[in-house]
Amino acid sequence: MHTYTKTDPLIWTGRKSGQQLYLHEKVICIDLNSEQIPSINGQSWAILGYACDEGVKRNEGRIGAALGPDAIRKQLAKLPNHLTENVLLLDTGTVDCNDGDLKKHKPFCRVQSPNC
Repeated sequence: MHTYTKTDPLIWTGRKSGQQLYLHEKVICIDLNSEQIPSINGQSWAILGYACDEGVKRNEGRIGAALGPDAIRKQLAKLPNHLTENVLLLDTGTVDCNDGDLKKHKPFCRVQSPNC
């Protein structure tokens, strides 16, 4: 069974500038279950995490890839913001593959991100 979780906005932390100088000040976390992706006239970027260890398990690798989405968010949060004011940066949450059925989750990701 696949599950979806909204990103905890507290993951996006870092030095505060008050001027959106860092990505954590720019990102907007939205819940795809209850909110719509804002429509804009300009550019937008969306992050959708995919937490899954199944591929690593099948290749007898070291488990931990499922922790990747939040680890990446924590590192991105600290980076300087080089996006212009009219560009949206959205964090649309994480899809968890906790049942080992990789094929079942791909259509879910496509439906949640129809512009991809």
